[in-house]
Amino acid sequence: MKRLEMLRHITRLHILAICAFFLFLLGAIYIYSGHFWALERFCPTLVINPPPQVIDTSSTWKIGDLTMQPGLKYAQPSTQKGRTDVNAVTNWNVPLVWEGTFDPAVIDAIYKKMDPRVAVVVFAVGKYTRFLKGFLESGEKHFLVGFRVNYYIFTDNEKDIPKIELGEGRKIVPVSVPSANRWQDVVLGRMKWATITIDNQIRNEADYLFMMDIDSVFRNRFGAESLSRLSAVLHRGYYKTTRDNFPYERRPKSMAYIPHGEGDYYYTAAVWGGYLEDMYRLVRYCYEQSEVDAKNNIEAVWQEESHLNKYLLYNKPTKVLSPEYLWSDYDQIPQDIKVIRISQLVKNYAEVRPNGGN
Repeated sequence: MKRLEMLRHITRLHILAICAFFLFLLGAIYIYSGHFWALERFCPTLVINPPPQVIDTSSTWKIGDLTMQPGLKYAQPSTQKGRTDVNAVTNWNVPLVWEGTFDPAVIDAIYKKMDPRVAVVVFAVGKYTRFLKGFLESGEKHFLVGFRVNYYIFTDNEKDIPKIELGEGRKIVPVSVPSANRWQDVVLGRMKWATITIDNQIRNEADYLFMMDIDSVFRNRFGAESLSRLSAVLHRGYYKTTRDNFPYERRPKSMAYIPHGEGDYYYTAAVWGGYLEDMYRLVRYCYEQSEVDAKNNIEAVWQEESHLNKYLLYNKPTKVLSPEYLWSDYDQIPQDIKVIRISQLVKNYAEVRPNGGN
């Protein structure tokens, strides 16, 4: 009897050992694979609340090595000479781009070798279709010339999209959107419709995306120096002022709220760009935050621009573009602006806006 009991005891030990080994094996599978499928299949009671799947949406396309073909002739860069009248780097150590801080031939040669696809999203709703011809024709002369570009024209009147002669690898893509009764609704609607269209279409057709205002024209080169993971443009009206003078949203009730004493720069929402997936996150953020504000019966002081500045304060852009990248025909040109790359047009807001500019 004692021998039988001993055999039973040994058998139980063997079973426990086998179970322990089996559990160890499953644990190893879990650790090295990063998935829950094995545990869920064989020991479902051990996996009660698995964490949500984490998907890397940083980008399906990233800047590669900064290489270029041999034989390109250009001026040797200097370690001692450069712009001394402006700051060319932020305090988080990314470029602040001005004329004279880059060599167009070098940077275009590098990026053209990568051959990125660039999407430009503009909204031409109501009477704003009148600005399409000037924007598109000037874009073909100055915007990322030699690169693949799709102009996504969001409009409530596709028949008003002009016929423009486009360069090789460039095309116009109409996107229908509803009309609006207030210009503020057009501004806020941009984030909603851009989010939906990136999800449904643009994600499969672009590596970079720029959001731009249609009531502007390109005056000079707007090239590959503007490309980065997330590029923001300094607002021409506030790039020389202190942060407490920025028109941030100062009401704590709004999701765009930024308290006094905080802030780097004030960025315009008329031009911004970056990797497709990084731009998608930012566009969707502005849309969702605006929706929260609407439920709380508040509208940020400068609509999506307020939410854009809130996001970029805590999620720093990887390149800051000087006001060269969006000036205005309303304003005189100061000495530190050596070239105007794109400029907003003078117009009668009361005439072109659906609610008379109010």
